[in-house]
Amino acid sequence: MPVHTSLQQVPVQRRSLSEEEQVIAAVAAQGIPAYVARATIIELRESGQPISPAIVGAQFDPMALMPIIAGLASPAGGSSGAGGSGRAPQGAREAGPIQLTFSLGQLNIHIGTSGYDFEWWRRDGGFYPPRCSPEKEFVIYSESFNTIELNATFYRKFPDSTTWDNWRTRADRVRPSFTYVIKCNKFFTHHKNLKVDGAFMERWQRFWGNCKRLGSHLGPLLFQFPASFATSLKSDGHGARTNLARLEKLAEVLERGHKFAFEFRHPSWYCEDVYALCRAHDWAFVTMDLRNCHKDNASGMVFDSDWMGEMTDGTHPAPGSLPSCASWGEYVRFHGADGKYTGAYGEREMQRWAMRAQQWAQAGKAAFFMFNNTDDYNGPVPSAIADSRTLARCLWPRVGSVAQHA
Repeated sequence: MPVHTSLQQVPVQRRSLSEEEQVIAAVAAQGIPAYVARATIIELRESGQPISPAIVGAQFDPMALMPIIAGLASPAGGSSGAGGSGRAPQGAREAGPIQLTFSLGQLNIHIGTSGYDFEWWRRDGGFYPPRCSPEKEFVIYSESFNTIELNATFYRKFPDSTTWDNWRTRADRVRPSFTYVIKCNKFFTHHKNLKVDGAFMERWQRFWGNCKRLGSHLGPLLFQFPASFATSLKSDGHGARTNLARLEKLAEVLERGHKFAFEFRHPSWYCEDVYALCRAHDWAFVTMDLRNCHKDNASGMVFDSDWMGEMTDGTHPAPGSLPSCASWGEYVRFHGADGKYTGAYGEREMQRWAMRAQQWAQAGKAAFFMFNNTDDYNGPVPSAIADSRTLARCLWPRVGSVAQHA
């Protein structure tokens, strides 16, 4: 997006919501999407610049919102892990969080965390100010990230329709492009172990119906299985069946055409038979990175916990052999570089994933990067926030450079 430094000398003009909507409607004739225009208006307001159709239109550069990360290279000036400087290449324009988020959103790259309303994120110097309301927390979060992985849908006993409507309204207020990833309730994955029967179907129909209340904000649905859930033979009282057969049966339940992602925490699922099944139904096989131990934040001591059962440390499937099961995209979860939900990954690792995101974008695929290392701090902010920002910054320099010089 071209930078007009002379605009900074013009006094701020406060606009009412109706006037802003008139600006959005006016620039739509130029081919500028409403959500991009709205993001530009927010940036102009925050930087003290006036708002008009001409100014919003002048800020828009379509080349900056196309798949322009082709040829993306690692950012210069900081390549040695978490201690790197993280500087963008010379000439690359610095990006505010809203500008960065929307540019990455146009590339179909989604970066977010697994949950966002943690009490420990309100510590002094943390991500939220003390005594921050849930509504304000969501606004703060959505200023930096375009996606959230909802945990409440997994742990709660089926949130009511009012809760889902509130989630939709909250997203409508901050940005129309905001995406919710829904973690499917543990009733399906942990209690029923994918056994599709009358109780399963009754609750699934209710759950899926509520998911659709999110409208355009509904993203992939994530099935997260326990570490004990293997492909091996199980007895369900009616003879031996495989959990792989249950997964196949699930295809008769899930609505074709929507995005579904599956995270398996037992090694037996990491095989070609499972990959082929996911490909047949256009499901994403989640790539996850983990350390199968627990780190005590107070003492810094690491304890064996086997919270991931028989899974070994590292990335699964291995980055060099990702199965690419879903035509619509890839889904990656980061569970912690040091242990269960703890430890930041740092810049070097995020640069590697930025390069993979480049390849997926070139292939026309979406990328979902969800950070579950939410339980400790990396410097002044939670590790999940630090890594999310680092990954976004690794992807941004090429976007900012093209925007400046187009």
